[in-house]
Parts: sequence; C-alpha cells; structure tokens
Amino acid sequence: MVAKTTKFVKRLSINLRHGTAVQRKALLKWINVPKFRGRKPTPDELTAECLDKDSPLYGLLKTTQKAAAAVYYRQTSQDILRHIDIVEVEITTQKVLSKPVVAYVHTGRGRYGQIADDAYVPTQRVPDMPLLKKSILDRAHSDFLAWLDRYERYSEFMGEFSPVVAAYREIEKRRVKEVAA
Repeated sequence: MVAKTTKFVKRLSINLRHGTAVQRKALLKWINVPKFRGRKPTPDELTAECLDKDSPLYGLLKTTQKAAAAVYYRQTSQDILRHIDIVEVEITTQKVLSKPVVAYVHTGRGRYGQIADDAYVPTQRVPDMPLLKKSILDRAHSDFLAWLDRYERYSEFMGEFSPVVAAYREIEKRRVKEVAA
C-alpha cells in the first residue's frame, strides 16, 4: 500500500482584490493559525481582526461608517445602473419588439475594482469602438474564468456545467481567431 503524500493548504484566490500585497500576506498567515485548523474563519472573526488597530489586517476593510456607507451607496448605484435596459417598442400597440439590452456598459475598473463615474458608455456605441468591444470580451472572458474557478471546486456539479464549458470553449476559439486577424 502506498502512503499518501498530499496535504490540504489554505490559499487566497487569485481573484481577491481587497487590500495591499502586505495585507493579503498577513491575511493568509492569519487564516493558517491553529485556531482555524479544519475550519474557515467566520465573517465576524475576520471583521473583528480587520477593525483591531494592532492587527496587520487593520485597514483591509473600510473602517469608518462614513467610508463604508459611501462604498455601499456607490455599489448600490452601480448595481441599479446595470439593471437599466433598452427595448424596442412599437408605437401604436406598445408591444415590445426586442429582448432587453443593457443600456450602459462600463469601460473598465480602477483601484480596488471601483468603476469611475465617467466610465459608463451607452451600449449602442460598443460596435463602433473596437477597443471597447475587445475590452468587454476580455472582461467576459475573465469573469467566466473566475466563475469556472469558483464552481469547478464542486465536482458533483461539473457534469451539469459541461454544456456551458463546451459553449465557452467554442466562443473562445472564435475570439482568439478575431484577435489574431
């Protein structure tokens, strides 16, 4: 019989955008203390650690209510903007003729994933702007890889996701051909 030579190690996802490199290193060290062996820290434990002024994790979270409220309001506003759609409606019957299309897309993210106020562009302008179209496709690619990374950890679901992954691979082949051309 062969002995197992593997172990489980906690690590941070490559998609984590919060904090500085020093804070992320401190976070990794903190989640690997013996207290958390065999379990993940609770959100309350992490919050308490991040609000402790003597902790290396201090500042990982917004520490004032005013700053936290501003972040919350901004995220809520961005979420509302993402849910504004454009549809084509027949004037006489008021019948909707097209599927809803998102009215605005953002052109990129700044520090800590924040979207600048002037970074929204009407969706109708995307076809006329090749760099914006490429940016949106790259972001979709990155979002899908993050989604796949998140859900491939659940091996019992992967059979259900196989058609999605196959369709994505076909789209990715076309995208690579477009970029090469």
